[in-house]
Amino acid sequence: MSDRLRVLWIGPHASNETSGEAIYDRKLAKRLCEVADVTFFMPERLGRGAEIGNLVSGVSWYRARYWSRNAVAGLREMAQDADAVVCSWEPLDVFATTIGRPVVLVLHNITSDSLVEMMPESRTARFFAKRARRHERKTYTDANVHGLLTLSRRDRRLVEDLGVTAPVHWCPPGVPPFVVPDRDARFSPVLTVSGSYEWKVKKRDMQRFLEDVSGTGMQVASDDPLPAGLNHGVDLLPARFDDDAHCAAHIRVGIIPDRFVAGHKLKAAFYLAKNAIVFSYADIREEFSDLPYGDQFVRYVRDIDDIRASLDALAQVEPARLRDEFATFQRACVERFSWDRVGQQLVDAVREAAGTPQ
Repeated sequence: MSDRLRVLWIGPHASNETSGEAIYDRKLAKRLCEVADVTFFMPERLGRGAEIGNLVSGVSWYRARYWSRNAVAGLREMAQDADAVVCSWEPLDVFATTIGRPVVLVLHNITSDSLVEMMPESRTARFFAKRARRHERKTYTDANVHGLLTLSRRDRRLVEDLGVTAPVHWCPPGVPPFVVPDRDARFSPVLTVSGSYEWKVKKRDMQRFLEDVSGTGMQVASDDPLPAGLNHGVDLLPARFDDDAHCAAHIRVGIIPDRFVAGHKLKAAFYLAKNAIVFSYADIREEFSDLPYGDQFVRYVRDIDDIRASLDALAQVEPARLRDEFATFQRACVERFSWDRVGQQLVDAVREAAGTPQ
């Protein structure tokens, strides 16, 4: 008889999505699959009518898209032979207290915080954020939840402030392979952007960034087409992120136009791996500030004046010094942000949950 753990994983891993949530899940689960028999399942999203009915009845934002009595019954049946259950992605934590098996939660964001961060002027967002906070306090402190993983230090504090007794682990995404700067690489004040901005909140923030740089003469580069309908007068250069030789020859800037802090910005690791210093409209410095030269290479910018000042400051740094300090920072990131490390944290959390009597 096998002594491998049996784990049910409820989350985006089971989908073919290229979203940040699905990518994180697939990377995180790799180590667990080596030591456990893992069944992956992603519940189907409900129809709009059922979702609205859930919201009216008091189900928390996002969770209303998935919760139903049939879904609960089906997941309980799937989980009955599992030693533990992983619920990854906060819209699915609605099943954590009813599934009948010990649960480890993987929280990509904290809904009560991210709603207000994304829509700070919206009264509706604040209403649903308060409802989400009540749900989070009730769910995350439930006896059936034996461990929680967060992607950022900020989110870990938000969860701990709820009064949870289960361990809360900081599990930031790992970094991709780094491009090492050439010995003669120099700072190039090109603002690169990467990723998809079709989602309306990200599209809004990209529009604001383009408005910031329009007419300044600053160079902007991207390998990805921008969403249709963005109004700007910015000519885009090719970023050539897939050309390692080009990335190694230039220390550029990677822009995170998101103006909301939520979870961990996967894009930061991508930029740093491609030899780009991060300028972020969301304040993510906490994740990097204790690393050598972290404050220099992950910068918080509020507007075009901050961008201009940071570009000027970096241009004043002697090239050899900039290369050496950036390479030191990159090595520290590789050591800190490791998929193997966070994968093992999940394995340890699942083993602890499975060994707890029910």
